[in-house]
This record gives sequence, structure tokens and C-alpha cells, in this order.
Amino acid sequence: MDVIFLTGLVLFLFGIVCAKWALELGYSQMTQILIFILALFLGPLVLFGLYNKLIYSRKISGLPGIHFFGARKETNAVAGN
Repeated sequence: MDVIFLTGLVLFLFGIVCAKWALELGYSQMTQILIFILALFLGPLVLFGLYNKLIYSRKISGLPGIHFFGARKETNAVAGN
């Protein structure tokens, strides 16, 4: 495959991941689009910055790392005992 095509594909994937992480951080939709466009040019740097923000926000809120991606699992406690 062409090197330029593969580079563009990798940067596009960086943009998608960055926009998803911006969504999890609570950024507005316009900011998510701007982060996606910025990640098309500076993918690894933007991803690193968002990763640090995600880790810091998880540290502040006290959530464990196992619940980093996706919804939290509910506890298995039985109600009414």
C-alpha cells in the first residue's frame, strides 16, 4: 500500500480516538470537531494530552482504572436484605 495512504489512515484513526476521548471528558461537540481536525495533523501529541486529562480526571474522581472505558458495572449487592 502507499505510504501516504497508510499515514493518512493512521492519523484518521488518531482523530477518531481523540474525538471519542474528548466526548468522555465532556467537551462540547464543536470542541470535539476541532480536536479531531487537530489530531489529523498532530495525532500522537493530541492523544497524549487527552490521555493525561483522562487519567487526571479519573484520579480526582477516585474511579478505579478497570472502569476507565465504558459504563461502570453495578455492584452485586442484593437489595432488601
